[in-house]
Amino acid sequence: MKKAAIGITSFPEMIRGGYNYIDKTRYVYYLSKYGGHFSLFRPDGFGKTLFCSTLVAAYKGEKDLFKGLLLESSDYDFKKRIVFFLEFSKLGKPSSIEEFREKLCAMIQEQAEEQGVAVEPSGIPGSMLDEIIHDVDFKMKMEIGIIIDDFDAPVASLALDNPELAKKVRQELSYIGSVIKGNAHILPFFLLTGTTKYTNTSIFSGMNHLHDISDDNYFSPATGYTDDDLERFFGEEIDENWRNGYGSREEFISEIKSYYGGYRFARSKGIEVCNPSSVNRFFSNNCVFRNYWQMSGISSLACNLCRCLKESDLYKDGLFLSRNSIYGFDISLLAGDKNLRQFATLMLYFSGLFVADDQENYEYIIQLRIPNREVREALQNEFKAGMPEIMKIVLN
Repeated sequence: MKKAAIGITSFPEMIRGGYNYIDKTRYVYYLSKYGGHFSLFRPDGFGKTLFCSTLVAAYKGEKDLFKGLLLESSDYDFKKRIVFFLEFSKLGKPSSIEEFREKLCAMIQEQAEEQGVAVEPSGIPGSMLDEIIHDVDFKMKMEIGIIIDDFDAPVASLALDNPELAKKVRQELSYIGSVIKGNAHILPFFLLTGTTKYTNTSIFSGMNHLHDISDDNYFSPATGYTDDDLERFFGEEIDENWRNGYGSREEFISEIKSYYGGYRFARSKGIEVCNPSSVNRFFSNNCVFRNYWQMSGISSLACNLCRCLKESDLYKDGLFLSRNSIYGFDISLLAGDKNLRQFATLMLYFSGLFVADDQENYEYIIQLRIPNREVREALQNEFKAGMPEIMKIVLN
């Protein structure tokens, strides 16, 4: 049995450290081989950063990291390319727009130096990216990819207590988006990940060309653990522990799915996954059922917003969303939003505290449900904690 990967988001670290990597390289194959500009939205704790890190290794042609994985046995060429991996969650919470620009420029500069790309530190992130894309294409004659992970993190960190700065950060990100789209003809690969969706009229107004694979049937298991993943990569742990209080192996697996599964990201019925962060902690903690997600990264903003609803709403079939509201969401407009109930419902959905239920009119109206026992316990704990002062200010 390999070590469970707790809190590890680096693919090279996971492989070299001998951790239990759940093979998602079939999805990496499609994106890396055929290229294009994509967006992928998932709740925190669902492996977005690890998926991006795996893509980076494949795009750079680091074949030695993929021994025994599906990508190695495919016809992928492992050609050496340049890829910029910008993890916006590492930028922290800026105190000014100048600080945000400075930190992002430093991140871009660091990536450029690591890969031997010359760029003039102009102090304007979008301009630096524009220069890099052109230099790699025209001077270095190489393919370049850009991955921006957790792009909404800087705005989300400011949404409640500094909405004016949140809007300034959003404008800066919009400029970056315009640079990406303007260079689409010479930028073979681009991936944007985040927790919340934005429309073409908000944070990335210039990026209406992105192919959103978030609810694509094929990519729905790209993050999270499927039934097959549990059997294939945790089979030994399951065999060792199912006899401790369970009548059968199937009963034990069913209990795991009941506690940590139930997440549905695709339009098709029946495609569900388990929370990978919680499952890893469960197996590393001798298969003790606990609320691990609340300990490891559940959205504090979503938890605070859920108290704007009635607690009874969470346990009845009373929460619905229109698909238009999902694509019209803008977190930077939270302060002053008059329909805070709908805003809170949207954040519950984006954060994975609620998921879409199976229904025939999914194209227009989404009925929400709590995915599992872990989330139900988390919500109950949040309501017991009471509403924080910052939310009282917003509500008033």
